[in-house]
Amino acid sequence: MPLAQINAVELYFESHGAGPRVLYIGGTGGDLRKTRPDRSPLNRSFTVLSYDQRGLGQSAKPPTDYTMADYADDAAALIRSQGWDRCHVVGTSFGGMVALNLAVRHPELVDRFVLNCTAAGGVSGCTRCTSWLRSTPTSGSRRG
Repeated sequence: MPLAQINAVELYFESHGAGPRVLYIGGTGGDLRKTRPDRSPLNRSFTVLSYDQRGLGQSAKPPTDYTMADYADDAAALIRSQGWDRCHVVGTSFGGMVALNLAVRHPELVDRFVLNCTAAGGVSGCTRCTSWLRSTPTSGSRRG
């Protein structure tokens, strides 16, 4: 079982496919035993690193409270643990919020990213992320 010690938390991860590197961050219902990353169509064109976030699936649940910054820092540390200097990032639902925070907190690690079915976190969310999204030009994509 592939585990990485990330920020004092043991995270379960899988890597599949070949090609440009992609970190896939699933939502809060994400558990790699259910989402089957080995069957992702992304694997046909990319090396896809998927993981169970802290407290989910086969990853450890810390006994303390944690923040969105912790989730983003976990993603950054996981990228680095694989020897990757940069990658594309795909985030779905809660994973999209994590991806957005990753891009704001660790922009040097993110080449491009895709946010699926997500938000910046609403009223209590990441004001810094919302501002960053509004000021960042898009290239061939639409923001609603």
